Amino acid sequence: MMAINFMFHMAQRGSTRPVGIALLCHVHMSTWRLIYANDYRLGNWSSGVRARYSHSRITVMKQFVIAWMVMGFASAALGQGPGGRGTGGVMGLVSMAEVQKELSMTEAQIEKFTALRGERGDQQNLTREERQKRGEELAKKADEVVKSVLDEKQQHRLSELRMQREGAASLARAEVAEKLALDAAQKEQIAKIEADSRPTERIDFQNATQDERDKFMAAARERREKTNTALLAVLKPEQKEAFEKMHGAKFTFPERQGRRPGQ
Repeated sequence: MMAINFMFHMAQRGSTRPVGIALLCHVHMSTWRLIYANDYRLGNWSSGVRARYSHSRITVMKQFVIAWMVMGFASAALGQGPGGRGTGGVMGLVSMAEVQKELSMTEAQIEKFTALRGERGDQQNLTREERQKRGEELAKKADEVVKSVLDEKQQHRLSELRMQREGAASLARAEVAEKLALDAAQKEQIAKIEADSRPTERIDFQNATQDERDKFMAAARERREKTNTALLAVLKPEQKEAFEKMHGAKFTFPERQGRRPGQ
């Protein structure tokens, strides 16, 4: 269970790369190989030892697969992985090597965002409200860094990529609403749709069964689809057209666990 705990902790901190769990499993396997190799050298390689070794290998592989899935599920559920708003947003995008390449970011620019991401700190013991507050603070800082570090062309393309990643949820952002000239009634509708779409229950991915995870994720996908449809229905025909143009040239995001369907 150490592997699963480690990966779930990484997901809470916003990490979307399974390098840590792969390394951890490698260490476990290497350690076991040394132990059983010593048994073999001492002549203790009985059928019982062989069975324990085989069982150990299977156990590690199971933990690896489960931990990989937990990371993806937790990332989506906590709203910290790619595609999510808030703590995902800009930071989630610029942390992707593919996006860095698309923006032609320099090493110096990447280091600026890496340092900012480090300010997240350990959120494992924070409440949901505290995590949200810290995420909002980080998002605000990220927007400031974007303006000070990226050039105008990079900022424009990043804005397009962010809208592609967020989809209709980007309508809740003030700058998007301003560009589309949304009126007060539309803004109020969008805010209500967003509020109503938030899940009222959370799931303990670490201890949930596969069936429980599947049901939760299926419900989340259905909820997102309904929310997107409702949000787009708020727009007038000319606003929908302008909204589509704001997405820019289509970008293919990397396939990762916990991604939104269709993105």
